[in-house]
Amino acid sequence: MLREILDLFEAYQGRTLSKEVIRSHLDVSQALLDQMLLTLVQRGRLVVVTSGCAGCDSCPLEHFCATSPTVSMTGYALAN
Repeated sequence: MLREILDLFEAYQGRTLSKEVIRSHLDVSQALLDQMLLTLVQRGRLVVVTSGCAGCDSCPLEHFCATSPTVSMTGYALAN
């Protein structure tokens, strides 16, 4: 299952993904996803990204990224 998460990041070409987007591709509970993401972060495979956008209300790029998986304030990215 951890490999499926890493494969998902590769499919999205390394883009930052929100927890919601990751969960939409997996059939797992929120608690299990949280634990798997924590494991991948602890193993150095993913990093937590908190510098995402500040929301769409005042953003001029809203119509370009509103459906993108990078919109969440907190997400995950592949570690370098």
